[in-house]
Amino acid sequence: MGFAMLRRPLGLIIAASVILLLTTWGFLATDYAPRNVPFSVPFRKTAPAPPPPPPLHVDVIETGGSHDEVTAALVYAFSQLPSTTIGLYLLLKRYGISEIYDSFFPTAEGERSQRLVDPNRGPDGFSLEKVKTTSPDVVVLTTCELDIFHRREPLGYLLQEGKTHLFCTIHHADRWNTSTAAGEKLVGALQPWVEAGSVTFLTLSEHVSKYLHSDILPTWPKMTSPPNIQAFAPVFPVVLQNSEPDLAITQKETAFTLQGDFDAKRRNYGKILGQLSEMLKSGSETASTLTMHLLGHGPVPTIPEEVAGHVKIDKNLDYVPFYSTLSKSFALITAFASETYFTEKASSSVPASLISGCPLVADRKLLNTYTYLNEDVVWLKEEGEDDMDAVKRVVMEMGEKEFREKSERVKERNRGLYVGNVERFGGWVEGFRREREVEGEMD
Repeated sequence: MGFAMLRRPLGLIIAASVILLLTTWGFLATDYAPRNVPFSVPFRKTAPAPPPPPPLHVDVIETGGSHDEVTAALVYAFSQLPSTTIGLYLLLKRYGISEIYDSFFPTAEGERSQRLVDPNRGPDGFSLEKVKTTSPDVVVLTTCELDIFHRREPLGYLLQEGKTHLFCTIHHADRWNTSTAAGEKLVGALQPWVEAGSVTFLTLSEHVSKYLHSDILPTWPKMTSPPNIQAFAPVFPVVLQNSEPDLAITQKETAFTLQGDFDAKRRNYGKILGQLSEMLKSGSETASTLTMHLLGHGPVPTIPEEVAGHVKIDKNLDYVPFYSTLSKSFALITAFASETYFTEKASSSVPASLISGCPLVADRKLLNTYTYLNEDVVWLKEEGEDDMDAVKRVVMEMGEKEFREKSERVKERNRGLYVGNVERFGGWVEGFRREREVEGEMD
């Protein structure tokens, strides 16, 4: 009897379950639920694409007629930001640098002219009338020590308007010491921008930023806002010429290079040439194939007769042939003639190595100073070695495979740095734009 009493409710439960199942199936078969989308969330809408960033107008100024590579690095970093228009106001465009600038923009002439405006106007084109008509969001002073004075009037107007952010590139940190009249004048010209929170000081290596903080800022007057100092690696992409064979590998010479201004105050040419002479006197097969390329400009250093057949001078090359020639060397040496390249200013040889893919000969001191380098992208000196000792050892120990692998790592590091620059500059722009929005809401 107990079992019979239980069977009747059990039948009712089964019948109810069948009805519920059929009802649910009918609902799923209608247009009220998504079909053929397993485990989907019904009725979820696709998020709309974020709106494009507002247009950004950047004016780049250089009034000293130099620092082409730094200008190129800055132009590249800003040119890759979306919706950006760039105006160039440069005293000189030396050694075919325009070819590199152009490569950063769309190839179609119409598109390029929309992105790159006023490419052939000098610094005077950045006038009071110009900024009143087309007010830039960003002004880049590539040689800040000079540019801030040469463009005083339009910059003063932009400061009063309060809508422009200034990037001030520092090349000689020691010149910003206010214990000198020149330093006091420089800092005085930038102080209103600092106190308005409208300037970012750029250095070309982290060690220069540290020098500014430790040795220079203590000499500055007290300001309502602390100076914003940022470091970046002045690198960019270049399409190298590959029509000639690799000098370092396929010719009957082993090429290494010393680059830069032919100035004994910057590089110790006498010491390197003397060491090359001693190596050649040894009569070793390794030394007999060595050829040193001197790439640069200015008065050529005196070349001793005994090494003349092993020195090639490439003077005043355009930038693309310059980087292409450098890329065919197995090593780039620095031969610094001054310790200031480890303290208050940055060497052009370090970014030149990265841009060309030619590994730098470096010791721990150099790696600790130029912190955007690492062991993978240099020929690291052993304890007690100088530049030429390392060159000789690398030639004897390394072959074509090792050279190509090292060169690829250098190029990959360069790519990482210039892509990183775009992201960092984009972040800075977004940051000061957000601050302006907040200030506008408070007003």
